Amino acid sequence: MATFVGAHREEVLSRFANCEVPIPATELDWLSYVMYDALHVTQPELTTFFRWTSNTIHARGVPIFMRYTRKREFDANGG
Repeated sequence: MATFVGAHREEVLSRFANCEVPIPATELDWLSYVMYDALHVTQPELTTFFRWTSNTIHARGVPIFMRYTRKREFDANGG
């Protein structure tokens, strides 16, 4: 993850700990992603496509299109 955002591992960890990590999308986009995931929580696999702003050293601010696939793994109790 640190390589993806173009920072050192320690800096990324400290920003997460201090809640200083910027959301790389608009607030409405982020809310839409969270609501979509919450509405499809029972599906074993969910693929979402979304826009993201790259913050790497080589491509600062370049918009990219990403695919995110969430796969749930159920234990013996179904949770």
